[in-house]
Amino acid sequence: MPALDYVLLADYVREDGGTIHIMAAGLDTFTIPAAALPAAVPVGLAARVTFSTQDPVGEMNQFIFTFAGPDGSLLTATQHFETPSRGKRI
Repeated sequence: MPALDYVLLADYVREDGGTIHIMAAGLDTFTIPAAALPAAVPVGLAARVTFSTQDPVGEMNQFIFTFAGPDGSLLTATQHFETPSRGKRI
């Protein structure tokens, strides 16, 4: 089963040739005055998932991210991805 090593929420995330460039990592709270709602807050997400040699190549996996506010869930985003072949980065 794949293992999630880390997830970082940041202002900016870019992958370039196996290197991840991250700016303003570690965001965890956005304070938006009620008068400014609705609002859009652009963020990036960096995650590292590791796989075992026992994980079937091509198997579908998914991330489910839920962003919550004081009154509960605000946004849920889902991303599907396949288990890569050995040595391949996704």
